[in-house]
Amino acid sequence: MICAKCKTDKLPDDFHRNRRRPSGLCCYCKECRRELQRPKESKEQRYTRYLKHVERELEYQQNYRKTHPGLQTVQTRRYRSKHPDRARAHTLIAVRIFRGKLKREPCVICGNDKTHAHHPDYSKPLEIVWFCPKHHRQLHKKEKAA
Repeated sequence: MICAKCKTDKLPDDFHRNRRRPSGLCCYCKECRRELQRPKESKEQRYTRYLKHVERELEYQQNYRKTHPGLQTVQTRRYRSKHPDRARAHTLIAVRIFRGKLKREPCVICGNDKTHAHHPDYSKPLEIVWFCPKHHRQLHKKEKAA
């Protein structure tokens, strides 16, 4: 078999397997494949790439808000007018967390530190249970199904 990169004729044992190809082997020999593979990124390089992604995402969101003015405020107003008790409860919790009067606690199920405040009863806005996003979604799915 001939390598697509170095163009030398080699034995089938010199190629990695690839079930998608008709021959069942990769088109590059093992040596050339090793050269083509990207070197592993360091943590700093991955973090830099992540920051660039976050910057692009923020830029996209800002441009979207500029091209669609008022859409977010319309949706927020609609939600708040439809569910005033929920909106009040969300705002109360957000303000207390911001002012430092309320601390986020770990998820009551798994202990994860990244949590959401769940209101079992919106008429009692300060009575909350802390759930991680995964368990919070599961809880709402069960409530919706019931």
